Amino acid sequence: MDWFASVFYYPYPAYNLMPAVLWTTFVFTTAFTLIVRRMAWAAAAFWAGLIVLAFFSVMLTLYNGVRSTAAIGGMFMIAYVSIVAFPTAGIVRVVTSLVRRLRQPPRPTQPG
Repeated sequence: MDWFASVFYYPYPAYNLMPAVLWTTFVFTTAFTLIVRRMAWAAAAFWAGLIVLAFFSVMLTLYNGVRSTAAIGGMFMIAYVSIVAFPTAGIVRVVTSLVRRLRQPPRPTQPG
């Protein structure tokens, strides 16, 4: 519980909070994009980022009160989450499609 307190208790300057937000966004977006393959990559990134943003906002509010996100700025946290979530989801989709193509058996060629 000391780790939670070090991340969420008045995190200014956000030495622990921003790396925690960025790594959580990266991991959660990767997992969400791999699990929900029928959803578009941008939608997967949006929902993963929104869930991470909501989690950190709720935890900051629980630890510090209603004005807790003023330490990092809620709008900046949205930008940081977006900067990580969208490229991560896009790269995961590109890599999975390449792996899927490489795993397919080669097509037989028609004799000339």
